Amino acid sequence: MLGASRLSFLANSGSAASLGPRTSASMEIGLEGDTKISTTQNKFGGSSIYMDGSGDYIDVTDNGALDFGTGDFTIEWWQYMPTLSANYNAVDLRGGSNGAKILLYSNPTDKYFLYVNSATAIDSGSVLQANAWQHIALSRASASTRLFVDGTQVGSTYSDSNNYAHDEMLIFQNSLSSAYDGQGYVDEFRVSKGHARYSSNFTVPSSAFTADEHTHLLLHGDGDNNSTVILDDGPRTDSAVTVSTFGGNTELSTTQAKFGATSAYYDGEGSVDPDHTVLNIGSGDFTIEFFYYPTDFTSQYGRYFFDTGSGVSSRLNGYFEPGGSTFKLRSGNTQIMSGNHDMSTNQWYHIAFVRKSGTLKYYLNGTEKISVSNSTNFTNNDYKIGSYLTGGPYSIKGYLDEWRQSNVARYSQAFTPTNTAFTADGYTKLLLHFDGSNGATTTSDDA
Repeated sequence: MLGASRLSFLANSGSAASLGPRTSASMEIGLEGDTKISTTQNKFGGSSIYMDGSGDYIDVTDNGALDFGTGDFTIEWWQYMPTLSANYNAVDLRGGSNGAKILLYSNPTDKYFLYVNSATAIDSGSVLQANAWQHIALSRASASTRLFVDGTQVGSTYSDSNNYAHDEMLIFQNSLSSAYDGQGYVDEFRVSKGHARYSSNFTVPSSAFTADEHTHLLLHGDGDNNSTVILDDGPRTDSAVTVSTFGGNTELSTTQAKFGATSAYYDGEGSVDPDHTVLNIGSGDFTIEFFYYPTDFTSQYGRYFFDTGSGVSSRLNGYFEPGGSTFKLRSGNTQIMSGNHDMSTNQWYHIAFVRKSGTLKYYLNGTEKISVSNSTNFTNNDYKIGSYLTGGPYSIKGYLDEWRQSNVARYSQAFTPTNTAFTADGYTKLLLHFDGSNGATTTSDDA
């Protein structure tokens, strides 16, 4: 039988069986300073987000999810503070000015204060600890806002009828100045809108959060040590991209597959043609990645692994050169990257082209091979996978599996490639699993 505190937790937060999946779009996450993933401390998952207290913070750009209005909400996270020697802002949603906006800060260092309308709304008392994981939750239920530390309400209940409209959220940073940076580790940071997960004392969560219908932001802090990629755990919200019938002799094959039972087979003439209209890369971060099993690199003219247009000077395209051992990545006809591809025939490789903050990298099996500066505003008027824009004898020879394009940099350093098929998320623009029956000439985008 469940204890009273556990029943309270389930009543306030909702059980996994009673809540639907998240439907809100993933938010844009900016990592400032030297904010990064660290395996030194973690509450769940083997790693957390570390900020060193000197210019490090997380900037969450609002997409409407932070506009709580007069409704219920919950902001919660786990924190591990190595020291309580400095004051800091834990969560600042003021956007550079005070008013009906939320600020939760520490000053003195063992207390949290909720600051709204230029006044203290809640004083937690001396509850914060150094060198220990603590669960922090700020939750409004029916115009009553409460602060909880490790499942226990601290301070008074704030009568809260404010109509909250926020432009951004800063985590461990001050929106009014460069002071009050926080030093410590953060794990499982979640924002819930329209739902008070806690209105009385509760048993703190014993596992990582799962994104549900009330979730509008969820940062797990998972990843490789020192990685600077932190993503919001949200669903893919755009529609599936239409994929035309394969060109040439390309077909699904059971001869080789990285995951599932089939992959796309290319014999040197053929292509896979998704609708290009929603796949424009632009000038921001992106990732194009896929698994490739080459059977032959040699050719008279080169073998294109993708091309995104015809007659467009800023279209992104890449090909293996005729000699077979090198490749080029180009903007139109202008080379932006070249070098040895370091692959042999008849084995699977994970290939990733990743642009992050003006640096474009080529990864092979998770190892960074080439890095160049690039900020090209890539545009397209077509999209061909495994082929040159006009078709013909310029296609690859071999098998492709798990082709994914994302509007975010998924990797910032060496990584271990996935050992399972990709899952569509809030940053996925195209995901082709190439699953189907042997000999089929169609596939679908996983949306």
